Amino acid sequence: ITFMAILKIEGKYPVQEWQVHSSKDTSIIYTLSLWGDHKFSCTCPRFMYHGNKGCKHTQGKRLEIENLYGNVHNYLEMLKERKKQAND
Repeated sequence: ITFMAILKIEGKYPVQEWQVHSSKDTSIIYTLSLWGDHKFSCTCPRFMYHGNKGCKHTQGKRLEIENLYGNVHNYLEMLKERKKQAND
């Protein structure tokens, strides 16, 4: 059982998840997650081994979000606003 699976069992869910393919074997798919505390996680072997140092998937997604929204906080606020509008 993975760390992320334990968190989901405990009722803690990521704010957003993406599926990313392995660069070495495109039939392998990893789950990249963004959590409410602005941290990313990934199910790839590098992230599992290095943890908070990240992997190319988490670093790439963070850079993409920063380029589009300025920072992860702004992105999370935008997601909250969209969810609020959808519920209105």
